Amino acid sequence: MKLLYSVLYLREDFHKDSDIDLLIAFAPEACQGLLTLSKIKHQLEAFCERTVDLIVKETIQDGDNWIRRQEILNTAVIIYES
Repeated sequence: MKLLYSVLYLREDFHKDSDIDLLIAFAPEACQGLLTLSKIKHQLEAFCERTVDLIVKETIQDGDNWIRRQEILNTAVIIYES
């Protein structure tokens, strides 16, 4: 799981009511359906006490918007890996 730039460096537009953007990648054999993403999102929101936006790495890598892809992948920082 990687934390995206806006939270990590606490940009000036990050406020107490700002959400947290997390980039996640699943192992190839991992269950990664909509229900799994929903459970992860709700658990993280309860833990962080704020809204969490989950971004699946494969979705970004396969996306058509190369500017968004480059920005997200270049600014994300690993906060947990297993």
